[in-house]
Amino acid sequence: MGTTPTSEVTSRPAVDAAPARASDVLLVEDDELVRYALRRLLLGARRPCLATSSVEEAQQLLAGHEPSLVLTDYNLGGRWTGIDLLVWMRRSARLRSIPTVLMTGDDPTEIRARLVAAGLGDVEVIAKPFEAVELIELLARLRRAAA
Repeated sequence: MGTTPTSEVTSRPAVDAAPARASDVLLVEDDELVRYALRRLLLGARRPCLATSSVEEAQQLLAGHEPSLVLTDYNLGGRWTGIDLLVWMRRSARLRSIPTVLMTGDDPTEIRARLVAAGLGDVEVIAKPFEAVELIELLARLRRAAA
């Protein structure tokens, strides 16, 4: 696992959505086409969505916003991983209870072990590629569990 991100964030918010509402999903995905497709899928499932491409941008959004769920990729192509973002969130009393899903194209068993080692054994993992219905069902299950 990479170095844990600090509270420093970039000054440029590269966000693909309008201002946030309380019932939205924060999507963190560095691949522009995947981010676009997932955002459309979420919007089609009536899940308002903020979409960003990095841990730093996600931190900036989370500084002033509390989404109902965070959906992040593991490999974000930058200095930090999705696990680093989730560790950072768990350090915040305000953010630690937000349900989280980690997407990965890597071996899900290995990623699950990394999550457990980081104290994140309760984080849901979804292996890429996945079917749209698989993600929507997972998000619906998490919504029911949070209610």
